[in-house]
Amino acid sequence: MNRYIAIDGATRYRRVSRTHARKAWDAGQDVVFCPHRLYPFGGWRPSMLANRSGFANRAFDDVVRDFESYNCNCSETGYYASYFVRVEQEITGCDFSGDTHEHRV
Repeated sequence: MNRYIAIDGATRYRRVSRTHARKAWDAGQDVVFCPHRLYPFGGWRPSMLANRSGFANRAFDDVVRDFESYNCNCSETGYYASYFVRVEQEITGCDFSGDTHEHRV
């Protein structure tokens, strides 16, 4: 998994693993879903900002499955989702050692 920070205006989002995104979802925090080959805050806005309360408490895996079936279905976008959480909302206990790259639009 590539580790980087995506910036949307003044808000910074860090790319995280699916496990980390599931923990954030279960904690009621916002998670950004995006096809893995696209930038989440680009001109076409291919991403989806979601949280558990906005989806009537649906399971994380169900929401991911639906997102991937509609948005991650070709070689241009990629075949799976990448996940981002707001930097201020990170779940403790996850190691982000190593280089991270910031990307701006």
